Amino acid sequence: MSACLPGSVLIEGLRRKVGGVFAGEPQRSGPITAVPLLETAGRRTTSPGAMPLSQALRTGLVVASECVRAAVGRLLLENQSGDRWVMGLLGETLLGGKQDRALDASILVPPSARVEVPVNCVEQPRWSCVDAFESCTRISSLSVRTVISRESGTRLEHRQRRVWRAVAHTTADLGAKRGVLRDALRVADQVVGPLADAIHVQPDQVGLSLFHGDRLVALELFNEREQLAHYHPDLVRSVLIDVVRLVSHDLDSGSADAGLAQKTSEVLDAIVNAVWEQRSSVGGGQQLCTRVGGQSVRALIGTTGLEYLGAHAGPPAVTLAQGLGDGPFELRFECDAAPMGQVNVGQGKVVVGRSGSCCVQVPEETVSRRHLQIDFSNAKTAVFTDLGSSNGLWMEGERVLFAEVPQGTPVLLGKHVSVSWRLARSQDGDR
Repeated sequence: MSACLPGSVLIEGLRRKVGGVFAGEPQRSGPITAVPLLETAGRRTTSPGAMPLSQALRTGLVVASECVRAAVGRLLLENQSGDRWVMGLLGETLLGGKQDRALDASILVPPSARVEVPVNCVEQPRWSCVDAFESCTRISSLSVRTVISRESGTRLEHRQRRVWRAVAHTTADLGAKRGVLRDALRVADQVVGPLADAIHVQPDQVGLSLFHGDRLVALELFNEREQLAHYHPDLVRSVLIDVVRLVSHDLDSGSADAGLAQKTSEVLDAIVNAVWEQRSSVGGGQQLCTRVGGQSVRALIGTTGLEYLGAHAGPPAVTLAQGLGDGPFELRFECDAAPMGQVNVGQGKVVVGRSGSCCVQVPEETVSRRHLQIDFSNAKTAVFTDLGSSNGLWMEGERVLFAEVPQGTPVLLGKHVSVSWRLARSQDGDR
């Protein structure tokens, strides 16, 4: 079994798999472009990979249930197959039970095994007497998956608050029932469903990379085509939901950028050459983790080698409302120390928040729709005012409602995003 293999053997197998994949011709649909990942003919997998969780639920090979002592953060999966492994993906949501729950990590359930798996509630208002789960799953939106990935392994109360917050933002932005992720996915399907369906799985395809503009948002790679074909529609939808909700409302399809295939190839090469860390896993198999160019990369290794690899982008870039650029003041944004970009604004009042109606849009889940107003009245100090945000403004460890902020002083918007300001370089040169 792979769980008994040393890390060097696991990593070498992962590198062989990724090294046998190449980027195909990009396909564009609305605001995103998908680049298919195709397997070299001589390296095609011949043995069956792990069965996707929803397929196993539908065929009755796996039974999902509440634990004996029902708890928000744990579920029981029983694999009734005598010879087939079952795979679930981080953020994959089991519907029903006392609450809908999303997997806290990608998992492998061995044949004839009962495994308790860590999960996160994504249906806050309900805790019912119903124990049965439905025979299907949904992949959470990419923003929810990103929060789960970032908080995975932390204390349940801590990570659950973060996940609930991400779900609440998603449902609010989509006009869905507050705190119920499945309702947000249902509402979003009406918009993004046709766009996702326009991206087709090709012969010999075992993965895909997804771009918004020239920014790589996600890369997903599987052991075999059948696994990809099963998850493909939901994975594309999970990205489209956030791109449409937070960043772009332009749904028109244009020509795909052929250069994105080269960018994908460069990411694959970087993954092959990355330094990997072995992590503990749930059930069978092993977890390997690394970071590549701002991407958090996680690999799930099973008995036949790599079962799944997911690379998800760091924080999305901030955007400036049209006509507001080229001002004398520069705003710099970071999310957990990762750059989100910088924008130039002019004198006067600038509203910063998650909503696309703000002067500066910061598409991060812990930022409120209208979070902050910045008043540039002189070149020495900017006045920051909290606009009634949920998570507040924090300066030098203290929560503030109103503050005069000198150049270069970071102010935290909620939990993860910080902003600082300075005179633009041209202005510095004039002083």
